[in-house]
Amino acid sequence: MPIEPGLPAFAFAIAPLIAFFVAAAAPGPATLGVAATAMARGRRAGLAFGAGLSLGLALWGVAAALGLGPLLQGSASALTVLRVLGGLFLIYLAVRAAQAALAPPGSLPGPDAASGAGPTAAPPGAGPTGPLGAGQTAAPLRAGQTAAPLGAGQTGAPLGAGQTGAPLGVGQTAAPLGVGQTAAPQGVGQTAAPLGAGALFVRGLLLNLLNPKAALAWAAVLALGMPATGGDAPAGAIAAITLACALLGAAIYAGYALAFAQPPVRALYARGRRGIEAVAAAVFGLAGLRLLLARDAAP
Repeated sequence: MPIEPGLPAFAFAIAPLIAFFVAAAAPGPATLGVAATAMARGRRAGLAFGAGLSLGLALWGVAAALGLGPLLQGSASALTVLRVLGGLFLIYLAVRAAQAALAPPGSLPGPDAASGAGPTAAPPGAGPTGPLGAGQTAAPLRAGQTAAPLGAGQTGAPLGAGQTGAPLGVGQTAAPLGVGQTAAPQGVGQTAAPLGAGALFVRGLLLNLLNPKAALAWAAVLALGMPATGGDAPAGAIAAITLACALLGAAIYAGYALAFAQPPVRALYARGRRGIEAVAAAVFGLAGLRLLLARDAAP
């Protein structure tokens, strides 16, 4: 409800901040996306995805502060376009997550999962396996492990720092490492060609920019900062609420990324990748269908 007159100057921001925290931190496609990305790809990837979410959320906040929220609510065609685009993007994320859930461990198919997690490599601790099939690469080595030696008559120059070997043919094994060389370990859930931070940032940005609920939520949050006596709130107060909520949103997403990038959580993801990605696919898919099937009512 709007604030009462006579309260301290900072009181105008308390109710909007509480409402915004509840809306932004609640489980949903955005928080699921940043959590799954952090589990599958690590802290840096999760923070990149969360930064995109934060910018998308902040842009909707600026639009609402400028008075564009009511205009969007009053335009059925604009809401329909936004719902369709948002629904299709969520379906796209659902398909990518489903592909990750169905892929066998150690396989390296093309597309990455929607959460940023592609089909995973062997979990940490797994030693090198036997002969590799066509197009496969060797499992990452851990401290104290060595690669399988080459067969009779085969030679293989050791790889330099940052180099990768060509895919091995059927029956071939990885060349041994040179003296003092170690194999660079892959992070849990990484594939041979993981998404970069920029791609993950854009994915998070689109996830919130194409969400019509974000615009409507911002309008409701800013309304809580309006004076109870009626009239418009000062422009400075609206700007302060918008900035505070945008920073709070960034902190929430960063918190999700840091929490789910912890080694025990990532180890749990490595063991239950199929189930986790299946849940992600279901959540993204249901949210997308809900947007696509919505009619004239506000989403």
